[in-house]
Amino acid sequence: METLQDHDFILEASHRQCVEELFDDYADDFDRHLGALRYDIPSCLLAMLPMAKFNRCIDLGCGTGLAGARVRARCTLLEGVDLPRKIPEALEPTT
Repeated sequence: METLQDHDFILEASHRQCVEELFDDYADDFDRHLGALRYDIPSCLLAMLPMAKFNRCIDLGCGTGLAGARVRARCTLLEGVDLPRKIPEALEPTT
């Protein structure tokens, strides 16, 4: 017997696969397109952070690491996590 939870799980899995495929296909051109759009969210996020240094930071939805690169100096450890596999694979781990 199917439940509403079963449908939610199927929808969630389908959405995740859609996001993964979309951004995996887009990974090679992602940064170039953001430049053309004058994307500046990482600078805005940095301006909103306190000046303190953080022990551990996580960049959820890290993409190609644009935001992480801006906040890196304020983090002892920065970890990036994203659904698409292709984008984070291109990033170099830093400590």
